[in-house]
Amino acid sequence: MMRRMRDMRSVLAAWMTAVKEAGAGKLLSCLMVACLMILWMCLVCVEAGQDISRVFDQAGLLTTSQIQELETQIQDIRAEMKMDLVLVTTDDALGMSSEEYADWYYENGGFGEGKDYRGALLLMDMDNRMLFVSTEGAMIRFLTDSRIEQMMDHAITGMQQGDYMAAAESMVSDVQAYYKKGIPGGQYNYDRETGRVSRHRSIRWYEALLAFAAAAVTGGGACLSVKKQYAMEQERGQAANYHMAYRANAQFAFRSQNDAMTGQYVTQNLIPRATRSGGGPRGGLGGGSRSTTHTSGGGRTHGGGGRGF
Repeated sequence: MMRRMRDMRSVLAAWMTAVKEAGAGKLLSCLMVACLMILWMCLVCVEAGQDISRVFDQAGLLTTSQIQELETQIQDIRAEMKMDLVLVTTDDALGMSSEEYADWYYENGGFGEGKDYRGALLLMDMDNRMLFVSTEGAMIRFLTDSRIEQMMDHAITGMQQGDYMAAAESMVSDVQAYYKKGIPGGQYNYDRETGRVSRHRSIRWYEALLAFAAAAVTGGGACLSVKKQYAMEQERGQAANYHMAYRANAQFAFRSQNDAMTGQYVTQNLIPRATRSGGGPRGGLGGGSRSTTHTSGGGRTHGGGGRGF
């Protein structure tokens, strides 16, 4: 890309010299320079777009053709998800744990889509002998703890057998599959450092239908009440009673009424307390749809998990 920029600067200088020698007017010179600048910027942008890669085989576990195959697959998935996806192999974690290295690489590599840096990094760590997945932004809610465990179940055999391509393809395919399944019902993020719980709020079709029905009933009742008031049915009834009394055609009989309690029964039921299972947050929340989060050294929030091999 730098060579392309130098070439364009050379061409630009040559054109400006030619324009001056030809004695062209200032307006023509400005137009020529503007066109060349636009062309230069377009070429630079195209070159930069071609340099985007998401597979970094620092440990040399993959062949060139395997890297290209994974690159194509990952780029398609990124376009589908509108989230980032990075695959990294390393044999030197710089003295960090797999979690620390994955978070650090993701943040310092400038990865992530949008303001929440949504995406995931898949790490094959030969230094710590770990497979690890680091998530950020909206991806935290897609890749819950249980789903990451399933990803490890699928990929760990390939790592143990030295079939690194199979392990990489397994993790990449699982990310796509879980994205298509969507965020699971009842999903929540659990901050392991503070214990704070952040629930995912979503409205299902039957919930929306129920809310619409409740609104229709409430609104209809209010409308009928207003209509009844404006119809003045109560006032007309009072007027009719007045005329009946005036004509002595109304007969009223008052009877004394007493309420008598015939029996009293008291039933007592023991309601057991909700119990906590495991080490999850309070409130009886299960772990099936939980995404455990932590704060990285860079101060950003990540989810994720991994397994040794």
